[in-house]
Amino acid sequence: MNIFILDEQREYREGMKRILSLHLTDLDITICDESWIEEQPSKFDESIVIIDVFSYPDNKGLKLLEKVISLGAKVIVLSMVKDNEQTLDILSRKVKGFVLKSSSGQILVNAVLNVIENRIYLDNKLSCTVLEGYQKMLQMVKSLVFTSELVIPTRPKGLLTKREWEVLELSARGLSNSEIAQTLYITDATASTHIKNVVKKLEVNTTIAAVLLALKNNWIVFEKTEKVSQIS
Repeated sequence: MNIFILDEQREYREGMKRILSLHLTDLDITICDESWIEEQPSKFDESIVIIDVFSYPDNKGLKLLEKVISLGAKVIVLSMVKDNEQTLDILSRKVKGFVLKSSSGQILVNAVLNVIENRIYLDNKLSCTVLEGYQKMLQMVKSLVFTSELVIPTRPKGLLTKREWEVLELSARGLSNSEIAQTLYITDATASTHIKNVVKKLEVNTTIAAVLLALKNNWIVFEKTEKVSQIS
């Protein structure tokens, strides 16, 4: 099996390769850049990709993540950040592992070994973060969406386009960008662009933050048959 390392920080990716090569001697470990994804896409099918999406500027890392997953790669995400919303947002993208950069090299090795066995691996340091974020989301959904038999969403006029509201609602239902694209008969790239525009217009940092904001303000509900009213 091939392992590809994607990280903007040269010293870190080289150190990562040394650690993995020492413990996983039977695997082919390669440092690559984003050009490989376009030039040699077949190499990523059934491979393991280790990537720090937050080491890239803007949303470039998230786009690379979506791309390698669409190519059939099993992805382990690295991060310096331990944030509820960002962690849940990454996990919602069907990654196979999530490891903090501050953890030991053995933790990364364990993540790779688990992913090879088709198991999902979550750094123990992130367990509380995930649980807290999940509980927060459940509480918000229960209190804001299911408090009455009839909930009619009210959406600020001009805040988002009709398509962007559709994409946001589907994100709230747990659909990935690829699944949203299939549902709305659009390309994955178009779905990703809509998500990026929603996040920017709502002035938040992640898709999950956008969903939570929409739930909090009663902009979306889960019943498709309910009428949507617009407010000026």
